[in-house]
Amino acid sequence: KDIIIVNGANFYPQDIEFAAQDSSEHVRPGCVAAFSQDETGNDGSLEIVFEIRKKATPQAEEICHAVKLAILNATGIHATCVVAIQEKTIPKTTSGKIRRRATREALHNSE
Repeated sequence: KDIIIVNGANFYPQDIEFAAQDSSEHVRPGCVAAFSQDETGNDGSLEIVFEIRKKATPQAEEICHAVKLAILNATGIHATCVVAIQEKTIPKTTSGKIRRRATREALHNSE
């Protein structure tokens, strides 16, 4: 099971993803990936990638701020990187689960 460690506290990515998803109606449900910058999950930095709805009226920057604030309020974690991407671009398994490792690699390789 994936786990993210920030300041010695353990967090499940799903809890962080739900907080991000609930932050704005413009975040696509089930299309949020939360992960540590480091592959081991131990580096203390939190990164978020989420899909933004095609018809979102606010700017992506405003939605990213809302996501960051919701995560801070729900978990006490300051996300170091929050990125909004277009619909249907987060890698998923054939059963529809988010592929966090592939998403992290794509982010770090600027894909």
